[in-house]
Amino acid sequence: MPATRRYDPGISDLLAARSQMAMSLAFHIVFAALGMGMPLLMVIAEARWLKTRDPVWLELVTRWTKATAVLFAVALPVLCIMALVQPLSGDLCAKLVARLQPAKLAAMEGQFRTEAYAPLRIGGFPEEEAHETRWAIEVPGGLSYLAYGKFEEVVSGLGACRSNLLARLGARRTGEQSAEDAEYAEPAGMASGGPLSSVRC
Repeated sequence: MPATRRYDPGISDLLAARSQMAMSLAFHIVFAALGMGMPLLMVIAEARWLKTRDPVWLELVTRWTKATAVLFAVALPVLCIMALVQPLSGDLCAKLVARLQPAKLAAMEGQFRTEAYAPLRIGGFPEEEAHETRWAIEVPGGLSYLAYGKFEEVVSGLGACRSNLLARLGARRTGEQSAEDAEYAEPAGMASGGPLSSVRC
């Protein structure tokens, strides 16, 4: 059976992730800092002008008001668009992560147990030793629906993902895959018809 080669994007996953975060920070953090900081500085400058009647403070407030107005004029349409796009983007990303990286989904959502009608958790404190996320507000079936579009779908927990990972590592160590197959083929048991093909991990 010929080896299945994976697509090589030309950059590492780490570099791709850092590039995406750099673009996000370049816009979001700068606009957020200005949007929060400028009104506060304007209030301080206005208070100084009311107290001292120094025209320098009034001039500063006037200039900052113009700059802040431009900032909000640019940011407000973007926020309106993102308010519509982000739910759709989040839904697509959730389904993609559930299909390609179910262990990451379980870790992000504090899902320790494999179960149907998996709840979507809001907040909470993951307890690794107890294998549960405490004090979370749970929406019954929310994670199953978000990940697979059906409330009754089974979501793999961290325990199942860990067991399957150990099984694959054991299979590779016993020589069931050659070094070339291990590099280019799908993980052991995940090919169509394999013993782990029905497990999302």
